[in-house]
Amino acid sequence: MRKILTVLIFASLLAPLPAAAQKPVKMGSQIVKKIQDNTAQKIKSASIPLTPAPNKATAAAIKKVTQKIKAKRPALLSQKDGHVFTAVVEADPNMRFSGTVFEIEYNGKKEIYGAVATHIIPSDPKNVFGIPRYFNATVYLPKNKTRGKISKNKQAPAQEANDAYAKVTIPAEIVAAFPVSTFDVALVKFSEEGEKLLTPFALAQRVRKKENLHSVGYNHWQFTFIPQRHILKKTPTTIYTSMPLSHLERVGMCGSAVLTPQNELAGIHTGSRIDAPFSDNVPTVSYVTPASYLRFLVKAYHNGGQAKVPFYLAPGHFIKLDISEYPISFQLLGENNEVLFSDKVHFHFPHTYLSQLLKQFPQTRFLSLNTHRVTWANDAKALLMTPNDQPPYRTYLYNVQTRKAVNPSASNRKK
Repeated sequence: MRKILTVLIFASLLAPLPAAAQKPVKMGSQIVKKIQDNTAQKIKSASIPLTPAPNKATAAAIKKVTQKIKAKRPALLSQKDGHVFTAVVEADPNMRFSGTVFEIEYNGKKEIYGAVATHIIPSDPKNVFGIPRYFNATVYLPKNKTRGKISKNKQAPAQEANDAYAKVTIPAEIVAAFPVSTFDVALVKFSEEGEKLLTPFALAQRVRKKENLHSVGYNHWQFTFIPQRHILKKTPTTIYTSMPLSHLERVGMCGSAVLTPQNELAGIHTGSRIDAPFSDNVPTVSYVTPASYLRFLVKAYHNGGQAKVPFYLAPGHFIKLDISEYPISFQLLGENNEVLFSDKVHFHFPHTYLSQLLKQFPQTRFLSLNTHRVTWANDAKALLMTPNDQPPYRTYLYNVQTRKAVNPSASNRKK
């Protein structure tokens, strides 16, 4: 459900104006112009992405939080250090999305990757307002970090410099991806030369519920630092946090880094529930995919796209799916395989709903789960979902009582 709302938000923001109000501007430019008009008196000109100028009360709160963060870690993150990057939509340069740089150890070797939200990749080849498999990542770096490191071969970063900082464009490729309806994160590999310029986050070993998180990234038009993202709830698949920015201010932030007070990567921001109370005191909830799931994408990258990931069914119940799979329907079966209940998975697998069903049907012996999978289009510009009228890619049989999965049966259709 959370991603449905996220997608609807993007759709509503990118939808064309009514005929009477249409102007000859590109999609996305309307959003930028609205924000610029509202903040023109507050924002000073700069040669790097702008940081929003808050009102006095907000500025004082941010300053207080920033001082606490600085006390725990000496250097406050900046958009000019290569920890985060932007992916610009080719069809509309006014639209860009966040990406995060991180480091991980694989087979005893430290490796650098990027992460973006899967839903910024088009699922329809006709949709040009997204990021394809091959794209350019943009970072802003101090000149002294790029001096002598930018060569002129085709795979090297491109550089535009101002007085102090260089805008560096690095060739990048999305090399593995979870479907939007599971974990909504995709893995990015940078060109070899570009990778050397980046400063990665370390993955957090543990995220404590009582500590406040913060995040850095880009909305559609500027670098953004978000303090005080309170953890509201944690599940095996998601960290739920508060979000102090309005929905217009955070469009494009999916893919940004969500960090612990120690400046370690807690997870990747993947969406928000807009103006829907999660509790009496918090008006908006945002979703973070834990950084631990990045390990499965890295494993898939090293194994020809193949890796199994634990998929959360209900408290205490997991089943392993391929990283490219997503559920489409399920059945609750009795001792003799009689159908007790069946339903489609309309977007996200209904964890809470399933827990209630298992209580409603205590005689359930098996859960039958049907999946489809995502695949790249031939031109690598869209990550395609399987058409709904196609048979399942796989059917899994899970024993609810022993909490063990029976080997899945693949469909006979071509894969």
